[in-house]
Amino acid sequence: MTYSKIDFGVGVFPYNVQITADGRFGLTANQGNAGVPDGGAGSVTVIDLKATPPHVVDYLGIDHFPEGLAINPTRDLAVALALNGSGGALSKDAWFAHPNTIVDVLSTAGGTVRKVGAVNAGRKAEGVAFSPDGKYLYVANFYVGNFTPGNLQIYRVQGDRVVDTGKVLRLPGHPASMRSSVP
Repeated sequence: MTYSKIDFGVGVFPYNVQITADGRFGLTANQGNAGVPDGGAGSVTVIDLKATPPHVVDYLGIDHFPEGLAINPTRDLAVALALNGSGGALSKDAWFAHPNTIVDVLSTAGGTVRKVGAVNAGRKAEGVAFSPDGKYLYVANFYVGNFTPGNLQIYRVQGDRVVDTGKVLRLPGHPASMRSSVP
């Protein structure tokens, strides 16, 4: 049977969408509250693309205001970048302001998606990409200081964990977005 028109709600203010490497799931990062940072919880919607018809099967609570979303091309892993109040001028004095973006780590193994961990990134990390071999994660931080050029943090993927290597590549400008190709 062919389904030509399928509509379903994925969450409040979906910002990014990715498909897992095996094609099983679609994931959306949902910012909530019409895209206005307010300190409320963010979410990731899980869409089962192999189901007939495809439909939403889960909503995962993640940290505040997710923007970046990436799928590991070789492992059952995804990450969502939750700005967490680290966005600078708009939220610096807000009750929910924090110095770091949070990299929420999601496992896509076993036919389900679940949050398995988190690690800190820099301020207002928006761009995120896995290396083609899936062994590294690169996170682009927009603000390092007061509107100074950004940087690229390098993380190692160990099983279903993402570990900060401490290696940072300074950039001459602001890395607002970043993607990688999936083999």
